[in-house]
Amino acid sequence: KSQPFNDLSAEHMKYLTLNNVIEDIATFQKWISKDRKINGKWITTGGSYSGTISALYRFIHPELVVGALAASAPMVSKPAHESNSDMDSLSSINVSDYEDSGDRQWAYQACSTFGFWMMMQGPYFLEPGGLLCDQLFGIKVRADKSAYNTNYYLPFISNTANAPTHILFTNGTRDGWAKISIDAADNQNPGITVKVIQGAGHHYDLNPEEDSPQVIEARNLFLQLAQSWLQ
Repeated sequence: KSQPFNDLSAEHMKYLTLNNVIEDIATFQKWISKDRKINGKWITTGGSYSGTISALYRFIHPELVVGALAASAPMVSKPAHESNSDMDSLSSINVSDYEDSGDRQWAYQACSTFGFWMMMQGPYFLEPGGLLCDQLFGIKVRADKSAYNTNYYLPFISNTANAPTHILFTNGTRDGWAKISIDAADNQNPGITVKVIQGAGHHYDLNPEEDSPQVIEARNLFLQLAQSWLQ
């Protein structure tokens, strides 16, 4: 019922922007707070794509949430393996699988916003090819990786007055997505914490069946930080 249209046509997909995603969350939070008379403080959590959104939401709307957990969150528009042909981006997919699904929504954002595409063999992160973007959505000018990183990545690792704070980024050593998340070695922002979970895969700290000592340690770190943010 939350879908604004009954289909995922290219004409309708143009409204799937990061700004609209963030503002949808803000609208919902304000509505449910009033409707249910919720007066407490909020913390966002998410893993993978929703981890990215969790971090961005705290960055863009610090007045609405006091902190964020971003587990296995892709943050950098940086292919770990450069694609030399459009067919590279199509070799692991069937275009017919992208007619009406969440995969189609992700593919659209890869072409229009994020500028990277994941192939499961490896994994390798590729720039989505022009053939894929044009054939699925009619997008001939793909995402500007430099602009994305300037707006949505560099502020997180910079030690500036406007840098986001109260965010925990967690990544597992067995998770390929960690290659394009926040690297502690690049971080100059004291307002965020980066936790590497030894032996963990993709957002293991959010998976109830994953209870290694390292995962439990990461969860406890989040609880400690959350308590400090709420105070």
